[in-house]
Amino acid sequence: MEIASEIFTQCLPPHPRPGIHRVPGIFLHVCHAWASIATSTPTLWATIRIDFPCANGSEKTVEGWLERAGSCALDITLAGFIHPEVVSMIWRWSEQLETLQILLAETERVDEDDYASGVREFLGGMDPGFLPSLKTLVVRCEDRVGCLWSEILDLLRGSPNLADAVLDCIDALDEVDESMEEVVLPNLRRMTFGRHSGLPVGNDELLKVITAPQLETLTLAMERVDDDDLTSFLLRSSPPLQDLILAKCRLLAMERGLSTVARLGLWSPHPRELILVQAVGPAAFHSGLTPQPPTSGSSFRLYSYD
Repeated sequence: MEIASEIFTQCLPPHPRPGIHRVPGIFLHVCHAWASIATSTPTLWATIRIDFPCANGSEKTVEGWLERAGSCALDITLAGFIHPEVVSMIWRWSEQLETLQILLAETERVDEDDYASGVREFLGGMDPGFLPSLKTLVVRCEDRVGCLWSEILDLLRGSPNLADAVLDCIDALDEVDESMEEVVLPNLRRMTFGRHSGLPVGNDELLKVITAPQLETLTLAMERVDDDDLTSFLLRSSPPLQDLILAKCRLLAMERGLSTVARLGLWSPHPRELILVQAVGPAAFHSGLTPQPPTSGSSFRLYSYD
């Protein structure tokens, strides 16, 4: 049985979807022996992607799926315009949730008011509450669909052990202001506004209310924050920052905040133009705007828009 369980597990796609003709659901409909092995292998059910809108009865299907996962750490992807009934059921497993991906897609709406009303509840209007095991959060918007910073802040606020956050192509319908309470993320190691690779794109205003004392890698689009905001964040957090990737930067005289940075990446504003990423170090910046020449042992990387 252990060998069969391992074979079944090796058949899993990266983000399995529910369905009797898909792995692992198909294992339940081949024979009694296969079904018994599948239901006795919790890791088969620890990852799920749910595409909205869902078919009738999806709540029961997802519920059964997550019950079979037992006490496993969960990796859940929610894609589309999320339905509250399914989401409210998923939050019953919130304490086991280790990875959460929210992929927002445009849907048909009659007018702008309906649009704004819809995205205000991009988690189905359901607050997940405390997510003690969440380590990876990805919020990605197709065609820069709008959402609210307040909802994303609620997710971050309830995730004290979050280590990796990706906020990609977000157009927020609200603004970060002084009324928003600062969020401290004590275990965050990497924060990306944009994808892990490629040109950073999207609203990055959330940086103004975040403190991340353990941050090692930061990627910014620099769309809604300026150099002063970035410097304030670095001084407020005092992180052991190693990698800093910026889509653009007008002033590089941020010596106080860059004392630990080993690699600095700047994207060229011109399509397909390459830019050099070099070692920085505590003395890499002087009073001017140009990095000093790299020293021996510096690392280089080239980026392009392709």
